[in-house]
Amino acid sequence: QELNTPLLPAKHDDQREILPFMSENDENASTQVSLIPTPLKSKNISRIISCTFLIFSGRAIWNENVLPSYVFLLSNGNTVAVGLLSAVLGISQLIVAFPSGVLSDRYRRDVMLRISSVFGFVAVTMTCIATVMNSYIGLAFSLGLWGCYYGIANTS
Repeated sequence: QELNTPLLPAKHDDQREILPFMSENDENASTQVSLIPTPLKSKNISRIISCTFLIFSGRAIWNENVLPSYVFLLSNGNTVAVGLLSAVLGISQLIVAFPSGVLSDRYRRDVMLRISSVFGFVAVTMTCIATVMNSYIGLAFSLGLWGCYYGIANTS
């Protein structure tokens, strides 16, 4: 029923389609139209959108060469340092993915996603701290946590 209900009135030859909460005699019907669809008003949906925004912002920083360039400058032009951080991320994701997949089959999926969100929150915090402190070791540790986060979240 809700899926067939339009979110905003459709315009056809300057005629509005009447939504279920609007009456034909309502003079202020246009002010009652919600610009935010009902599903976005849910706390869980807004949390998921916020988390997704943060995750893909972090991925964009790494994939678009901002973080590798920072590591390159932080390590005085050492390309091996950039490669090692990439290896830490990938290897930690690989190591965690297999047991996480088994555990998500054995236990509920939401439990594993909550565990991954803890790893994600700690990873964000550690990345910020390591960046402010200009710490290569801190970045290595935080990217290891990012790998754990991705390994758990992507297999759950």
